[in-house]
Amino acid sequence: IVLGELDIAKLMGNQGFPVNQGALGFNIDDVQIQSLKWGDKAINDGYPEVAINVIEGGMHFKATIHKLDMVMRVNISISLFGSKTKGYQDVNVKAEMVTLESDLMLSLDANGQPKSEAKNTSVKLSKLDIKLGGNSLPGPLSALTSTIANGIISFLDTFLNGVFTSALE
Repeated sequence: IVLGELDIAKLMGNQGFPVNQGALGFNIDDVQIQSLKWGDKAINDGYPEVAINVIEGGMHFKATIHKLDMVMRVNISISLFGSKTKGYQDVNVKAEMVTLESDLMLSLDANGQPKSEAKNTSVKLSKLDIKLGGNSLPGPLSALTSTIANGIISFLDTFLNGVFTSALE
């Protein structure tokens, strides 16, 4: 029920996730979700499949999302030879299946109030396909972005795992 209504784009806010990672004058400033769709009508009428099992001290949660289709905008700044250029690179991300698992441990705090803690959280993306889309970078910088695409794709693979893990926790 929760995953059927989960809006990751709203969870992030309009400004996207600040990243501020870079090397050699090339910096990824932030990442924004431009569009996000999921679900396969042939499987559970397009809704995520969810299982909850009772475990000692809480419950184990497992959800499977089918056919993830997302467009992300990676905002980039590049400093070369004393000049700075800003732009973006769109990235198309597809996954046949996303499996989220976590143990939700339940307890009472010192005041007797219930509290929960997510542990053993994992995210698995099956048949992940990441491709570069359009960009707003000038010609030479666009070519540079294509050249370092593997670094961007590796970063986004790690980033996506973090997005889904944060949403659960």
